Amino acid sequence: MIEVAVHRDRGSAVDINGQVVDGPLALFFAPVIGHSDAGLHVTSAAAIMPGVGFKISSESSSHANILPIALDEASWNSMLDGVGDDDYEFNAGLNKVVESSDGILEVNIYPSGSSALPPGNRGTVDIGHPGNSTNDLKRQIREGINADDLAWFGGEIRFDGTPLELNGDTGISAGIEAALKDVIGEVKAIPLFTSVSGPGNNATYVISRFVGVRIMDVRLTGNPNNRHVTVQPAPYSDSTVVKGQTEIRSDSIFTRPALIR
Repeated sequence: MIEVAVHRDRGSAVDINGQVVDGPLALFFAPVIGHSDAGLHVTSAAAIMPGVGFKISSESSSHANILPIALDEASWNSMLDGVGDDDYEFNAGLNKVVESSDGILEVNIYPSGSSALPPGNRGTVDIGHPGNSTNDLKRQIREGINADDLAWFGGEIRFDGTPLELNGDTGISAGIEAALKDVIGEVKAIPLFTSVSGPGNNATYVISRFVGVRIMDVRLTGNPNNRHVTVQPAPYSDSTVVKGQTEIRSDSIFTRPALIR
């Protein structure tokens, strides 16, 4: 939150040119009732608010910067607890990702062979048409989620009440590699899931929340053991985020700044 106070209520002060820069405001009509000036004091505050969903009106051309790839919450929390690598850094001066440590751990959101997760586990989710094609996924990766996509959910998706369930497709196809490489360095929101059921494109992901990430490196071809979509936590604030009463965490997503008083 940031607060600004503006006042003209102190003893009169002038600048080097003799112009009044403070002091009570001179009144025009009030002297007839014995008041020649008045002290003024006004405050205003703006804040970013924690988010509980995304919303785009049907008339809006806005896009929600959501990456349609789900990561299991356990792996995310493990990374926050200190388990992970630190191989990449976003260099703001160069506006690019470089191979260097920056003190922020990364996590690979490519499907894992962990026995704690069902076969395929992580994968792409349909935020839009239930049968999202590869072209739909590439568009959403590059441009974000649009109003037509969210229209399938009544115009918004929320994760502050009943669990949000998204149809999806386990695994990540090499067909979206080029689109992911196009957005390396950009900040996106990704959904975290607590459970997934069903095989292949009949998978259903139970989403607990969304978090902000920066895409650091991508490789979806070659030796399966070397394939990865590496991301690191990043602050996420967007005009499409719906504010709500929820716990504020280090990885919360936020609205854009707005006046609160």
